[in-house]
Amino acid sequence: MRLTLSYVDLLCLDFRDPSTAPPVVLWVSDRVIDSYVEWERLPEEKQFDDDGNFLNVPWDNFLIPVAADFQEFILNLNVSPRIGGWGAVCQGHDAPSPER
Repeated sequence: MRLTLSYVDLLCLDFRDPSTAPPVVLWVSDRVIDSYVEWERLPEEKQFDDDGNFLNVPWDNFLIPVAADFQEFILNLNVSPRIGGWGAVCQGHDAPSPER
């Protein structure tokens, strides 16, 4: 699976900051390609640092915070999607329907 081709939204742990417990985020697949194209247009020295780590990735364009950590995410599972659970948690992104 290629994460830039809008196959599926993913619920992920975001390990970008190793000093904290990873937050749970929603990877919004239909927003990734535009961010990828934007990043791909940068010169290589602005895409990667000397160690090969990614630079200047517009993460906020396609990652939506869901919970501060996995424990908070589990506690949020008790909220029904029919009464705003996932819709509220995902901050306005279309929530999956309970029928899926």
